Amino acid sequence: MGLVLANEYVSSTKGGGVMADISSTTGPYRKAVRRFAAEQVLPYYRDWRAAGAPPRDLWLNAAQSGLLETSVPAAAALAEETGRAGVDLAMLLAHSAIAVPLILRAGDNALQHRWSSALVSGRLVAAAVRPYRSATQDAQACTARAVPDGRRYIVYGQGGLTCPGSDPDLFIVPAYTGRNADPAGLRLFAVEAAAARVGRRRLRLENCGWDSIEVSFDDVVVPAGNVLAEGARAAVELANSAMREAVWAAHASAGAAAEALRRLSSTRPVTATAEQARLRGDVGDAATQLAQAAHALADDPLPVAEARHLHDLCSRIRQHLDSRLAGVTPRSA
Repeated sequence: MGLVLANEYVSSTKGGGVMADISSTTGPYRKAVRRFAAEQVLPYYRDWRAAGAPPRDLWLNAAQSGLLETSVPAAAALAEETGRAGVDLAMLLAHSAIAVPLILRAGDNALQHRWSSALVSGRLVAAAVRPYRSATQDAQACTARAVPDGRRYIVYGQGGLTCPGSDPDLFIVPAYTGRNADPAGLRLFAVEAAAARVGRRRLRLENCGWDSIEVSFDDVVVPAGNVLAEGARAAVELANSAMREAVWAAHASAGAAAEALRRLSSTRPVTATAEQARLRGDVGDAATQLAQAAHALADDPLPVAEARHLHDLCSRIRQHLDSRLAGVTPRSA
């Protein structure tokens, strides 16, 4: 896998870094994302933010527009293009690129038959529950417990928080089958939000523009067929989902930085100053690092620390560009 960032600002800096033809394969998808953002998100985005979450139609409309792709390239493209548009739709990625692939890959035949069509069409929304105190989906932070009971489990305790902006019908929940955090006892469960004794509380975290759902379980009965992963595999799935979230956040920041750079290039004076040239170089460096991260992610899990670094780097570039653009009059056509 290679770079998913837009060619126009990568090639204008330092030769494009690690380039591949993945941009061309996501070209039509990118256009669909841009059209979707312009027509079905931006006109309502301010109201959605005030409400704390987008309407359920967002998932249905995204599916009808062909945007609920499960591949890594498509997810990165969606993150970049929505970052360019200045909107945060991470809740779509939490559904289509993390929860749905896990259910379709690991769920048993009965579970897939019951949910696959609704998940792919956006009629059913799924999201992972992140343990408390764990921005990285650390399995050791899981506090929910699951007691085996024949062909079912009894799940209890605090589950954690959903992706901001997502109020799903289906939770992917990590829980241990013992009192201690023994890796062999870790399980990933698919739990229906409408199940009896599932607690849900909406809250907004500090510095977050969307509401999250705090999930708890009071002896919730979960069929054994709803176990998606066990032991070491469950821990890997948790870590991989966090890595992908971090990489997509970096792509979104890079998309926002690219848009700021485009605006910078269209302002007076036309001749780039030394500062503008330096900013171009910074964005080029970020693009190259994202290319390397994307390449590594295709073959081997990307270290969370590296993904965080990329996200922070792109965020700093975006802030710097925005500060440079403040009060600048766009060049007339």
